[in-house]
Amino acid sequence: KDPMVKNIHRLAEQEEQVIPFMRGNEQWFGTVRNISLHDRLKIKLLIAAPERELLEVAFETRKTSLIITIVVILLVLPVAWITANKIDRAKRKLANEAEAIAGFDFDKDFNTDSSVLEVDQLSKSMDLMRVTISNFLSLITSISGESNIDRLLDRVTDETMRASNADAALVYLLSDD
Repeated sequence: KDPMVKNIHRLAEQEEQVIPFMRGNEQWFGTVRNISLHDRLKIKLLIAAPERELLEVAFETRKTSLIITIVVILLVLPVAWITANKIDRAKRKLANEAEAIAGFDFDKDFNTDSSVLEVDQLSKSMDLMRVTISNFLSLITSISGESNIDRLLDRVTDETMRASNADAALVYLLSDD
């Protein structure tokens, strides 16, 4: 018996269901539908189509989607690499600045401009911290060497104004008397 005849009988036995079957080396789908005309004429309609024809648009869409995905990844990958590299470079500069500050080296000026807001803010804070600690150490050094109380008070007032970016400063001296 011809395999196609077997498939037709199988389809006829399972009406209203889509049944896959092989025809040669190709996958097919088939179904049998009942059609009634004026309750007198009853027709069984056999519908069969190869899978490649049924899913041709889906296969083409999948292929196009895969190509688009690969192209987008190839375009985004260099942008991501460049961005990550810029951020990493700024972080390395900030780490070097922190090492310099930890070693009390306040002479180096690290310019860490970054397009990443948080990295830029951290850079400005690190620079402000470097200047503040340097000014504080300078003040402590000058205070420790000053023996004249008037010059000492003037120096403390001037350095306090400079360190705090103030327009004026006032020193109150208290005594037990």
